[in-house]
Amino acid sequence: MSSSRYPSAPFRVDDTTPICDRIALTNGLASEGEDDPELQALARVVFARAGALAAVLAGAAPRDPLLGSVVRAQQWFARLLALEALRAVQSLPYVPCPVGVDCYQPVAYTLAHGGECKALVATLLALERVLGLRADPYWITQKGQDINHMTSFVWLDGQELWSDPSIRGAMLGESPYQATRRLGPNAALGQVTAPAGRAAAPTDWRAAWRGWPAWWFSQYHPGLTAPYATLVANPTAYGFYDFDRLSSADGAGSHG
Repeated sequence: MSSSRYPSAPFRVDDTTPICDRIALTNGLASEGEDDPELQALARVVFARAGALAAVLAGAAPRDPLLGSVVRAQQWFARLLALEALRAVQSLPYVPCPVGVDCYQPVAYTLAHGGECKALVATLLALERVLGLRADPYWITQKGQDINHMTSFVWLDGQELWSDPSIRGAMLGESPYQATRRLGPNAALGQVTAPAGRAAAPTDWRAAWRGWPAWWFSQYHPGLTAPYATLVANPTAYGFYDFDRLSSADGAGSHG
């Protein structure tokens, strides 16, 4: 990998740094992260898992008109890639910056140690872009709160869908505020506590996934309806990635 423009460990930025510069910094970290060997290895695991799910759906489609309409959608496989990428990064530990410090860090560091919302967003962006998806960071200023929040969007089927990596269990297409309300206050690892600063994406996650079979979510993503405390206690039991096992020959963590 070529030499980095950034420190190899978390580094501080001035509190007065404009939002546009923070967005540019996140995009820069994500761009460098695309070349990281561990990130590329994770992308291969995500692609393989999305492919396995796609094979299940495609195999059942001839017998199920609902599934048939799903697999005929233009970006149905891209949607699986985006969902798998999201839950992969949600599986990383949420590690806040020191109190009173606004820090950023490279993707390689986040993959090894976890990170807070900005670090997780940069990692998710890098992963999605390696997978061929269009994704962008989004900064939320939380008025009256001690901390702001960074999240992201991924473009699918001509619309931008929320993709928040620091709220474990947040659904693709679900805003951080919708996710916090659904999962409970303890789910807001990124401390999302204020009303949304912009309108939600054109559809919420249920509408975004309308037409997909309920059994698919029940079988592969049961954690979306599980109590948050249970997810924290054993996230891989609910379909999240076990990073301690991703170095095995087949890259197989627990597959929910």
